[in-house]
Amino acid sequence: LDMADSDDWTFGTGDFSIDFWFNTNVLSAGALYMAGQATSDGTESINNMLSNNKIHGSFRNSGGAAKSINGLTTITTGLWYHYALIKTGNTLKLFLNGTPEGEADTTGFTHFNQAAKFAVGRLGEYVSTPWNGSLDEARVIKGSALTADQIRQAYEYGLRSHQITIDFGATLQPSD
Repeated sequence: LDMADSDDWTFGTGDFSIDFWFNTNVLSAGALYMAGQATSDGTESINNMLSNNKIHGSFRNSGGAAKSINGLTTITTGLWYHYALIKTGNTLKLFLNGTPEGEADTTGFTHFNQAAKFAVGRLGEYVSTPWNGSLDEARVIKGSALTADQIRQAYEYGLRSHQITIDFGATLQPSD
């Protein structure tokens, strides 16, 4: 899904939210881009991807410096996951399945407008390592950050239509 370059993709110092469901068909030691904005040579302004089988979210300023968060949870193929990257005030936060995966301080950091498409399924106009799997219910909200409760609710609501597996580590006995 390609969306033309627009001031809608310029977040500046304001709040924003990006969230979606994903299911990957492959794992990679490198990057698999889920959504973002970048030129054809890969110069990015915002990036949502799997990197070394963990989620990653970042955005850049006009000097090319990035504010990045690497997730903690290892992703496996064939399962649905809910991803959310938000900026609220001076904090960038990354969530997986409604649970915080990390945060970064963005004090004094201004996201810049890259003259490029925003895309879901790859990193804008950069065609290398596009997403190999499914993406669903993608949304970008400029000027507002979803709260932790709203992210958890989006995850819980989405469980109705996205089959997941939960391993509680319990074993049932024949007498159970």
